[in-house]
Amino acid sequence: MLPSMKNMEQVDARFFRISMKKELPLYPFCSEKSVRYEPRKTSWLQHPFLLICGLRAGSLHYVFRKEEIVLHARKVLLIPPRTPYYFESFTTGGIYEKQVLEIGGTILPELLNSLELTRIEICKDDLWRDFSEAFDFLHSANREGETADIPEIAAASLRLLHQCSMKGSRQNRSKTDPLLTAACRWIEENLDKPINLEMLRKKVNLSRASLGRLFRDGRGMSPRHYWDLRRNETAEFLLLHSDLSMKEIAFHLGYSSQFHFSRDFSGRHTMPPSQFRRRGLV
Repeated sequence: MLPSMKNMEQVDARFFRISMKKELPLYPFCSEKSVRYEPRKTSWLQHPFLLICGLRAGSLHYVFRKEEIVLHARKVLLIPPRTPYYFESFTTGGIYEKQVLEIGGTILPELLNSLELTRIEICKDDLWRDFSEAFDFLHSANREGETADIPEIAAASLRLLHQCSMKGSRQNRSKTDPLLTAACRWIEENLDKPINLEMLRKKVNLSRASLGRLFRDGRGMSPRHYWDLRRNETAEFLLLHSDLSMKEIAFHLGYSSQFHFSRDFSGRHTMPPSQFRRRGLV
């Protein structure tokens, strides 16, 4: 993909394009290089992926719900999945060069919990070299990778997460409740079935009220919302990275029919899944 120029900026964004029948355990959904010469401010953003942001030059001001961070050159910032944030460069000089990896996968929540990477944090200075090497490899793989490269791509992603864990700031780190981990794992294993909160409740041996509190405290949403969110994220992956038909995707995600899948997807995206697939392949 050729870099684009618009309003004094260069952006080279590459998406994982290897065709698969199911979402992978760990993969780089997107890698992006950007150089901007004028100040900018984004709207509030929120992604289902782990964001690993490295700044090659300049400074950026990141704003979260409860804290603010100024990211400087050769520093690496971790932003956990579904963390609301925005950033701006009006107060930091305007010019910056940034590299960002968006890491996704079915094992990502458990992996982040195991490595204690569940909070926003800036890693130690010596992570920059590891991050740069991993970014260069994954950025190239997102353009040229083939199915045979998947083990190496997954290994590079996993290696980087371990390096982030070892070289991150361990202040205020906390692990997720093991019951929440078990509940999320069970949901992942049962995405091909209709949503059934009663079965989930029995699996983790909690009352309905306790199950609701568990997800609200740990994921910021109800268990039904989380289950529906994971179905939607998996649908997006299958639409972009598989040749499964709409009917097959609906079946894989526990919908009773293609119509119900299309209706739910369209309600969330304001476009039918077929159009989403076509746009993603452009």
